[in-house]
Amino acid sequence: ASFEEAGVYPFNYFVETDSCTKGFHQNVYIPFVGDMYYSVSCGTGSLYDVTLFDHSNIFPLEVGSMYNSYAYKEGTNSWQTIVAGNSVLSADAQLPPGDYQFREIIYSTLTTAAPPCTTIVNVNLPDKPNADFEIVSPFIPACINDVVVHLNNLSTPATGLNYVWDFEDGSTNYQANPDKVYGFLPLSPEFTITLTATSSAGCTDITQNTIEIQDNGLWDGVIKPFLSSSPAPPVCMGTPISLTYFNPGSPTPPSFTWYQGSIPFTPVVSSSSFDVTQSGDYWVMGSDEFGCLAPSEPVSIYFTPLPTPTIIGNPAQCDSVPFTLTSSINAASGLSLEWERSPGGVVGSGSTLFQTLPVGTYTYILTATQNGCDGVSVPYTVTVASPVDTPTV
Repeated sequence: ASFEEAGVYPFNYFVETDSCTKGFHQNVYIPFVGDMYYSVSCGTGSLYDVTLFDHSNIFPLEVGSMYNSYAYKEGTNSWQTIVAGNSVLSADAQLPPGDYQFREIIYSTLTTAAPPCTTIVNVNLPDKPNADFEIVSPFIPACINDVVVHLNNLSTPATGLNYVWDFEDGSTNYQANPDKVYGFLPLSPEFTITLTATSSAGCTDITQNTIEIQDNGLWDGVIKPFLSSSPAPPVCMGTPISLTYFNPGSPTPPSFTWYQGSIPFTPVVSSSSFDVTQSGDYWVMGSDEFGCLAPSEPVSIYFTPLPTPTIIGNPAQCDSVPFTLTSSINAASGLSLEWERSPGGVVGSGSTLFQTLPVGTYTYILTATQNGCDGVSVPYTVTVASPVDTPTV
């Protein structure tokens, strides 16, 4: 039988033989049941304060007669006695980080026949936190509202710590490696970032770094820069439109990144002017050496499509025999056609061209004009040859 509490436990048992049964009664006396718990707190320097507490269950008759012995060992080292004596109910030790076993042995000086009780607990005392971090920013000083500052946590140990970041702007963060964007300027030249690292044992370490935040001198956040277009759209497809960045009342940024929609142009065109040849929405992001940004308002550009005429006909013709060439698109309201022949110059207009030519090779080009935009066909070659004599039989 096992017992969790000290006390007097009665036992009744019977012995049976073939002819009879006999009962017996006996009291079992449990003078004590050993137990121990502990607490850990941060001590001075690299040490922990460990307190062992006796939590044994003692029969009232034994109170005052108990002998307690406390010890510890690290790894495979020998047991080191902390304290021992009559009715010693706790023991204190100052220990560096490590993996420990703590032991309490109790026995009674009154009931000497009772064997000692031994309680052992395993305790890990982790390395105390050493708070450390670096500021990772593409720009120093970093621009207000625009630059994402990354905080790279270098604290040790790498696991088992909780973190509190104080950015000195009224905000905090509890991530291991947070990002930060400052929304206003510091009262002093720099913001002080404070990291507090806390272990599971409640040990803390604090470190600080500073970062300078730069005001955005490119725009005030209210009146956006804009783009001018030259010539003003719409223009004919194939004619470039030059977009130029204007930033009224503010300096011109030293660097630019141009976008069509959400896609930046690559390779990067870092100029305040940019020529475009496709319809779409365009804008540009101005920036400076602090990462300050000044985005322009978007502008919609539209190019008028060019008509696409094609010449249809027979490229092989006979000497002095009339033939026709036709256009793939018909002359209509707002669209005109002009035929040009080499040699010969302009030879007609309209959807159909009638020709009678001597022997030779002729090249035709058809120009279609619509909404002020000219579309030119692929050159079309016609070869005029002498007719073959009629055979005789």
